[in-house]
Amino acid sequence: AGDGGEGSSAVITAPAAFDGGLLFVPMAGPEKSGLGALVVGQDVRGGKPARKAEEKWFFPTPKPLLGAIAASDGRVYTVDGAPGDAGRNLYCLEATSGKSAWSVEIALRPQAISP
Repeated sequence: AGDGGEGSSAVITAPAAFDGGLLFVPMAGPEKSGLGALVVGQDVRGGKPARKAEEKWFFPTPKPLLGAIAASDGRVYTVDGAPGDAGRNLYCLEATSGKSAWSVEIALRPQAISP
């Protein structure tokens, strides 16, 4: 059951997002935690109809993804952890590969910006 397929105990932890034929699903469980991209509808790799949702890539995160996922223009954005947690990060991923475009740690306490 460690393959993320049937028998996996990962659960969806927040609302998913859809863009470019990919469904981006935040999940967490004892075996893996992070963001998965599932191919649905038209397969973005070859334009063939997908028979079932298949995992294209998985991006692991140190903390569960509890907020909504945003996807647009070939990028996917997500934040790990819960509000108030130390060490949270905002991630920007390449939608087709799951590779990190950039990430930034979120400040525990917001600071005012001086004009």
